[in-house]
Amino acid sequence: MYVPTATRGPAATFLLGVLVVGGGTAVGLAAVPRVGTVLGMLVGGVLLGLLAKRRPLLEGAAAAVVAQLAVLAAAGVPGGGLTGALTTLGSVTTTTLAPSLAGSAAAGGFGAHLGDDLRDGLTAPIDRTDGRDHAVEAPVGDATGERSPAVASDLPSESDPDRETIRQPADE
Repeated sequence: MYVPTATRGPAATFLLGVLVVGGGTAVGLAAVPRVGTVLGMLVGGVLLGLLAKRRPLLEGAAAAVVAQLAVLAAAGVPGGGLTGALTTLGSVTTTTLAPSLAGSAAAGGFGAHLGDDLRDGLTAPIDRTDGRDHAVEAPVGDATGERSPAVASDLPSESDPDRETIRQPADE
């Protein structure tokens, strides 16, 4: 599966993060008012992790902090413009603002981490060995559902001493 990735530097990844995490925050806020911003930041961080070429943990966390500050500023005085937004941000106490920004940073960074791990899992080659460095091929069936002779010969025989089998009567 091909996953497109952004290959620019940290500044471009941060701008992508502001767009993706900010968009997720806005959608989350519109969908679920109380916890939607955090969920939106988490989902936006996952998308950022999927799109970025390298681990965008700091960019995701910083973009979530910017998105949280934008939400707080937008909740200010209606029609107040930039002055109203700055007044609102200035009126929030540090003991309230710090945990809010820390939670936002954690949501954005953790989402970016999850997205990065998911991208790595989608693009990593699949190990085709059985643990003993023997290549394993997937069973191939013909139209009747029978295994092909080439694959059937690769399977261990019934008399293999390393393999224990439990046989139950069919009438139980």
